[in-house]
This record gives sequence, C-alpha cells and structure tokens, in this order.
Amino acid sequence: MKREHLIPLAMLGGWCVFVLFISLAGLRQMSTWPAHDRIVMLLMMFTTMCLPLLLRPLSAFFRKICRQNSFYDRELPDNHTVHIFLSAHADTSSPVAMRRHWKVLNELLTTALRQGKRVSMTSHLLTQPRTDKLVRALQKQGLEVSVKRDECPTPAFERWTITASWTISQWKIPHVNRRSGIVILTPESWRQP
Repeated sequence: MKREHLIPLAMLGGWCVFVLFISLAGLRQMSTWPAHDRIVMLLMMFTTMCLPLLLRPLSAFFRKICRQNSFYDRELPDNHTVHIFLSAHADTSSPVAMRRHWKVLNELLTTALRQGKRVSMTSHLLTQPRTDKLVRALQKQGLEVSVKRDECPTPAFERWTITASWTISQWKIPHVNRRSGIVILTPESWRQP
C-alpha cells in the first residue's frame, strides 16, 4: 500500500483509539445502563469515530457552495505591479479542477499584462517547468513577456500547514517543494528602445 494511503488510515486509527480512550469511563459502566442507553452510547461512539471520514466530502461541498476564487490579486503601491496570491481554498483535487485553476490564472495574468502591469507571484507550486508552461500559454495569446525567476526556501510552517490541511481535507499527502518559486513577468512594452 502506498504511503499516501497509509498515513490517512493511521490518522483515522489514531482518532478511533482517542475516541475509545475518552469513552472508557462510559464503557466501564455500560453494563448497568438500560439497553436503550447502551445503543445510544455505541451509536454516538461510532458516529464520532466516523467524523474524519466526512472531512473530504464536506470540504468538496463547501468549495462547490462558496465558489471561492483560486487567486487573489493586489496592486502594489507603485501602481505598476500586481502581486497574485494563490488561495488556500483553491480546488486542485482533480485534473478538471486543475485545468480550471490554470485558466483562472491565465486570465488574471493576461488582464494585468495587457494593462501594461508587471506581475509578481510567489508559490511552492511555481517550479521551472510550470513557469515555462505559463510563459508558453501567454505567448500563444500574443503576449511577449520577459521572465525573471528565482527561488527562496519555503518556510517550514507553510510546508507543514499545507501538508496538514491537504491530508485532512483531501485524504492525500501533497508534495510540498522545499523551495518556492518567485516569478516576475514584465510586459515587453516596458523595454527601452
């Protein structure tokens, strides 16, 4: 079995042991209870043990209802630069969701670059191949940009937070790069003649 399947199962097992541990006092006295109360107690324990299994469907349900943006953009004080942030609630759980995600990013970039603004982004997802893919997509739309790419360490807190939230809500372990990509896209119209 793959590691990405074992860790959520281990988390569920740990949760079940925790529920049994906090229910021990009630379980010890259960034989003195009426039959109806015993059934209710066991049903409550079983329901509590199954709660983590609802996290993934509930997460998907809330994403469908709330329809939060995949990205947020903020214009920097210089009025010439837009910084694009990836939302923590972005749905990237399936190939269809990823295509929608890239489409939204492409639209944001195209709009900002056509307005003659520089675009900056920082993300653990901005690897060199993804940056190249992004630039090719922009070139297909007739946008010529100069690209400056650098890397910085992804903070440990960010890596652990992403891993924990994805493991809990998606039941899979993401690969979080130890280095984040910093990408600055500048329209060719900025070049000096």
